[in-house]
Amino acid sequence: MKRVIALLSFLLLVGCTGEHGEIKIKSITNPKNLHEKKKKEKVSAIDNPTYHKQDMLLFLNRAERVVEDLHFAAASLPDAKTVKEDGVTYRQMPKHLETKEAIIKHISRYWSKPLAEKIYNHLHTTVVKDKVYIAIPYPDFPMVISGKNTTIKNEGKDVLAVVTDATLPQFASDRTVTYRLVKDKKTHKYEISKRSGVYKKEIFE
Repeated sequence: MKRVIALLSFLLLVGCTGEHGEIKIKSITNPKNLHEKKKKEKVSAIDNPTYHKQDMLLFLNRAERVVEDLHFAAASLPDAKTVKEDGVTYRQMPKHLETKEAIIKHISRYWSKPLAEKIYNHLHTTVVKDKVYIAIPYPDFPMVISGKNTTIKNEGKDVLAVVTDATLPQFASDRTVTYRLVKDKKTHKYEISKRSGVYKKEIFE
């Protein structure tokens, strides 16, 4: 009788810690599973824009407004100095943006180095004691980039973003703007290497 009770106890113990318990342990402790989970969580918009369209839209919008960022930085500087040349008022830039190199570096967060330099060259600036001052801007033309008018697709290793109706009809007859994005070799982040379209093209030429 004692042998029968011992056998039943053994079988009961095996049944409680058998297949289900083993699967649960694998799902928690398997290093491969944890690595794959962390890998998925680390994917960002600029690393893989085709999987995060909303983040890519934010990136393109910030790229188009990078000049506005510079003007806002100058306008927000407390007690900023101003100079006047030929009837144009120029504002002092904040310390972290007071040189040509610093401004181009800021623009290069979104645009390739050649495009960043072209954008800088179209800014209305003057240099006083080796410090850049930027002219108070006139109202710019509006730019609309949204999920409804933008398509994003892969083209080999590059990414192509096409924006239709990028502005209001009264501002331009051809309102399609196309962006080509490539990965920077150093940072491995996407940057805009080419911007095609009639609207505002003078800034990128």
